[in-house]
Amino acid sequence: MKLKSLFKKIFLLLSVSSFSTCVSWQEPESDIVIRKIEVERKPKFERILILPLTGTVDAEGLASGTIQSEAQRLFGKGASLVSELEPIYRAANAAELMPLALQPQMLWFEDLLAKTSNQNLVSGAIYRFPGMEFGLKLEKDPASILKILAANSRQLESLSNALQKNDKVLFQEILNPQMEIKASLSKLQYWAEVQFQPNWLVAFYIDGSKDSWDKGRSATLKIIALNFESGGIRFAGSSTLSPIAMPVQYTTMLTALTNTLIRKVMESSALSR
Repeated sequence: MKLKSLFKKIFLLLSVSSFSTCVSWQEPESDIVIRKIEVERKPKFERILILPLTGTVDAEGLASGTIQSEAQRLFGKGASLVSELEPIYRAANAAELMPLALQPQMLWFEDLLAKTSNQNLVSGAIYRFPGMEFGLKLEKDPASILKILAANSRQLESLSNALQKNDKVLFQEILNPQMEIKASLSKLQYWAEVQFQPNWLVAFYIDGSKDSWDKGRSATLKIIALNFESGGIRFAGSSTLSPIAMPVQYTTMLTALTNTLIRKVMESSALSR
């Protein structure tokens, strides 16, 4: 059976299972762009690290959890969530810094996906995400990084408070002028990822909140996959749904968007594990 035909059959089964409560619905509109050279270099799509959702996310993390869970299920056993870095942070006695250390990468991906079309993302080819710039001089022991962060505990507490309130504007206002703290957080996250050794970073961006969806506005989910070692982009894609096409609850819509988006990037780039 051809790969494309197989994925269509699988998606049909998933659709019946996941969305059986819908009377009728239309498949989301999608735009997928593949960078073939990156697929040829690494045909297998495995050891994937899925980053938390960015964009119009809810403070409770429901949207991010829904999308990450569906993405991990579809990508299979080769996919991991950022939460699986916790043992690495804990071993370094830095577990409390993990949420903060992740933020420079997340803010970078958010800005990239919010402002750039899928075609332009792929045209960019290579991206130096936060932390990658320290790759050649990365310390094996994060002690020096933690020492710098410990000396800035007051600023870290302010950042933590803004993060808990889901106030990204305030968070960036505090973080951006603090270049040493920002660099140290980026370096710490990158150090943890190097210990984990992913092949790919996958990031999602959502444009559309629960409130806007309930008011009848469309939602768009975007995805990007980067080679962790080189920063080479493998694919970029987006899917859009409207409440008219699929009159369901917000979380069901998020599952449908994620399902369609991942199926299409897997189909288009003939990913294998």
